[in-house]
Amino acid sequence: MANKKISDLTIKTSEIQDRDIFEVAESISPGVFESKSISGKILRESIVTSLPAGAFHDDNTQTTTANTPTAMLLRATDIVENVSIVSNTQITVTQAGVYNVQFSAQIYRTSGGTSQHIDIWLRKNGADVPSSNTRLNVNANAIYNVGAWNWFVELGIGDHIEIYWNVSASTIQLQYEAPTTYHPATPSVIATINRIH
Repeated sequence: MANKKISDLTIKTSEIQDRDIFEVAESISPGVFESKSISGKILRESIVTSLPAGAFHDDNTQTTTANTPTAMLLRATDIVENVSIVSNTQITVTQAGVYNVQFSAQIYRTSGGTSQHIDIWLRKNGADVPSSNTRLNVNANAIYNVGAWNWFVELGIGDHIEIYWNVSASTIQLQYEAPTTYHPATPSVIATINRIH
């Protein structure tokens, strides 16, 4: 019965009794199989695999020109499991599914007092994801703001996503700060992704 799905078996459900022991798992290691007891008369088929996940950040201050959509850079990799980063911006997956994409960005304005803003949104395979943008006001210089939220997005094998930003004034940047005696480094951007379905 090894290496067979429940759906491939010829056994009739009428032959399965309460608390029967039924060998359903494929090999965990060579020559080793799992047997599961049935609670009631329910069989569940599952696939155990490594769930895709990735964590990235950037240890540089990022700048852009006003009204110029720009991909956030993620030049440091913390964790990758069936996920990769391409060209320092494209978070690429190897398994299809629904993913949770989360980020935080340390927003800082170097000068100016009138209200300006930053837009942050998601792109999938180079195209804007509809209704994914959020705008934050940045009202004065020398004030820190944090943009942090998440999106659920469906991705296929080989698809990639990028986090984009656009500013109304080039004095708005994504700020990196070096570690001090009192706290660790503050990345300009932190981003994570994990498959949830």
